[in-house]
Amino acid sequence: MHDDDDADDEKVCGHPTVYGGLCVACGRAVKKGGIKFVPKSAAAAGPNKKKNNKVEISVAEADRMASLTRERLDESKRLSLVLDLDHTLVECAILARAPATEVHELVVQGRAHQVRLRPKLGEFFDKLCGLYEPTIYTHGSREYAIAVAKLIEAQTIAKFGGRIVSRDDAPDLSAKAEKRLDRVFPGAGGTESSLVVDDRHDVWQGADLDHLVLVEPYKFFERRGLVAPYQDLDTQLAHTRRALVEIHEAYFKNGNTTASAALKQVRSRVFSNDVLCFVALPRDLALLRRFAVAFGATVEEDPDSATCVVVDERRRDRTARCIRPPPKSSASYVHLDWFWYSIWHLDRKDPARFYVPPHEIIDFPVEDHPPAKRIRRDDTNHQSTTAVVVVPDDDDAWADDVAAEIADDVIDDDDDDDDDDDGDQ
Repeated sequence: MHDDDDADDEKVCGHPTVYGGLCVACGRAVKKGGIKFVPKSAAAAGPNKKKNNKVEISVAEADRMASLTRERLDESKRLSLVLDLDHTLVECAILARAPATEVHELVVQGRAHQVRLRPKLGEFFDKLCGLYEPTIYTHGSREYAIAVAKLIEAQTIAKFGGRIVSRDDAPDLSAKAEKRLDRVFPGAGGTESSLVVDDRHDVWQGADLDHLVLVEPYKFFERRGLVAPYQDLDTQLAHTRRALVEIHEAYFKNGNTTASAALKQVRSRVFSNDVLCFVALPRDLALLRRFAVAFGATVEEDPDSATCVVVDERRRDRTARCIRPPPKSSASYVHLDWFWYSIWHLDRKDPARFYVPPHEIIDFPVEDHPPAKRIRRDDTNHQSTTAVVVVPDDDDAWADDVAAEIADDVIDDDDDDDDDDDGDQ
């Protein structure tokens, strides 16, 4: 009998969930068998500090759970919202002294962390908690993620319900590794009702990019160090909140079968009437074109065929180039920030705010050029023939110049939202 018991232990028991090599239902050691389990990197269910201290579920169980989750969300008219933390909802720094009011101190692993909640975070959750079920997904440690989640829950109406995925929960999620939605929602169709809000596009690949609502990185401590006193005019979450309401409506009212399809519908409106031409830009030109097409634009090589010619004055490759405008071109010449703000806000910005005067100039090394002249939208001499040099501009001053004007748009959006809060819930 003893030998038979040992032989039975070598077989899989048939139950769908295993923890630390033991069946959760019957306690049998599961060493081998015919049941296929979800890959370890996709099963994020709890701390994973020890090699065998992990939960594994069968593929069949993951499919069943994914189906139940989608049914539950559809019945409550909600979607899943996967939220990054750092530079998306908060900014964190380790400083010798807390620098300002509205900065919260958290102790994580024995170290004091100063955390600033992004402006309008409360309104963000006020509007969206009835429409989305939030989950945190971060490259940070689980202890840090839990501490920040508790802070957000204390300051807003958000409730994460333990839905947190950190680098401790996924063995292959290092600080620079890509994120994957199937880590959060394993199982067939598990990602179909989900969207992602993140400040980084480079950590998402393939089909997961179709779920990404990209936001401007939030850098409160960095900018505050450059400008004192620093007035935080960040309005990103107000724009993201409005866009997510539109996406929710596109999913439930317009018959889209997946959240990515609803996002595609909203994205495609942004540049739907634009023909874009990118010139004097850095190496990620293929990425810019991909985003442009995803957001509804047509991309042309010839500036004479474009409605907007997008130029980057902050070149990183130590060379400079501007372009000679076609004699009869009616295109608007705009800074690259026009493109990114339109994407971050899911709303086409006024090109006049980001005007770049075109100048006739050829490629030449930076060290050979005359003193640089920084372009600002308040430059009034648009007919000047002075060479404008494309130089690195690390202080994000352009963004600071337009922040106050963009805030005006948000005030208008807030007024509109207040009128229909009850209807959207």
